[in-house]
This record gives sequence, C-alpha cells and structure tokens, in this order.
Amino acid sequence: MASLGEFLRSERESRNRTLEDIAKATRIRLQYLQAIERDDFDLFSAEAYLKGFLIAYAQQLGIPQKEILERYYEARPSQKPPAATGSPEALIEDDRTETPLADVGYLNTGLPMWLPKVGIAVGGVLGVIVLIFLVRSCVPLAPPVTPEPATNTVADSDHAAVPDSTAPVTVDSVTTPDSGEDVPDKISLRLNTVDTTWMRIRVDDASSEELMLYPGDTREWEATQKFTLNIGNIDGIQLWFNGQPVDSIPSVGGRGINPNFILQKPAP
Repeated sequence: MASLGEFLRSERESRNRTLEDIAKATRIRLQYLQAIERDDFDLFSAEAYLKGFLIAYAQQLGIPQKEILERYYEARPSQKPPAATGSPEALIEDDRTETPLADVGYLNTGLPMWLPKVGIAVGGVLGVIVLIFLVRSCVPLAPPVTPEPATNTVADSDHAAVPDSTAPVTVDSVTTPDSGEDVPDKISLRLNTVDTTWMRIRVDDASSEELMLYPGDTREWEATQKFTLNIGNIDGIQLWFNGQPVDSIPSVGGRGINPNFILQKPAP
C-alpha cells in the first residue's frame, strides 16, 4: 500500500498538477509540500500545522477531508484521537433493556433506578440557588469599584514595556508622538510574516478579520482612528505603523502572545 506522501503525489500527477501550482493555490511554502510527499513529518513544528497543510493540499485535489485524515492516522497511529468509550445509541439500547421490576426497586412503575437520583441532584441544585438568592436579597451589596483603565503607550521609536506577569492583563497601545506637523486623515499598517502565526485584526470599529499567516506573507491596511490586533505569535510578524517600524510588541504574561495590541491615530 502506498504511503501518504506517495498517495498524494500520485493523485497530483494524475491531475497534471505541479507542486508549484499547489503551493500557489494554498499559500503553503514549497518545502513543506515536498516534505509531505517525502513523508517527512518531523519537519513540522506542530501537529496542527501538519494536518492543516494536509487538508489544504487534499482540497486542491478534490480529496475529502475525512479520507485524508484517515490515511494520515493510518500512517501515524500514535496521533489518532482516542475513540469514544460509549455512543448515544449504545446508551439508548442499555436503557431499553428489559429489567425485572423487582430489580428496579419501584412498585410496578418501570422507572429506571437513576431517575430518582437525578431528581434529588436537581432538587439540591435548585435549593442552593434559592438560598443564594435569599441571602443576596437580605444583605446589601457594596457598590462595585471600577478600576481605572491602564494602557501602555510608547512612541514609535521606543520599546513597548512588557506587562508584569504578576499584574492583571491590560490593553497595550502604541501611538506616534506629536511631531508638530499636521495629523494625516488616515493611518496605515503594514505587516510582514517571518514565522507561521494566527492573528485577528479590527480596523476602526469594523468587523474583525481572522488570518492564518505563513512566512513571506504581507498585508496592508488603512484606518481613520485605530487598529486592534490579537496576535498569537508576536515573534512571527513585523509591523510598520505609518511607515515607521514597531520595534517591540509586548508579550502578555511572557507567553509570546498579545490579545489586545492597539495602534491608534496620534492626537492633533
């Protein structure tokens, strides 16, 4: 039986497709596609990336996702998710099994033994909820204290401070200093990808856009007020804000991510 890589290469050649065609259509680097056809799966840093590339490759050949994953798990059984120990159908069949009334323990009702236990558990939960409601209605609550929002604002030429891992996570922002010149009507953001990363970007108050970025990818945006970014790998991208490089992106909690990085229009 052909290996997974041999199967994909055979299917590709039968459709007169080249690896360059697949790389252009999927935006997957050629070296990763070559590694897949060699069955060299150790080249990939994460299992999720490998399976994502396999699915994208297979879609270009018209191969269903289910089929390519089944072949992948056959090639690498250790990566196959554990099978479920019981199915809903099996549980239904168990409930339908005839049981003598004497074993059930209720006089000619035919009720399964677990039903009263469930009723007791539900009654206990409802009792706790009622008790909490009564206590809250009797004891006056102190007015909530609203903390002042904290931001981390630096100039383009400065390094953004990395939040203390022991402090609460705050919104990071970057603004450009007032240079005495007229503030442009629009602001711009350019991105270059150096390592695979996931990112979500929101331009002004528009809907968010989710991106899966690969090395070599570039993107550009324009806004009137601000860009809000959720970055999954801060070391995987380079940013230029209004033509100036963003020297440092803060890592929240030292985990290499920043869920709320804001670049906003400078004040006039």
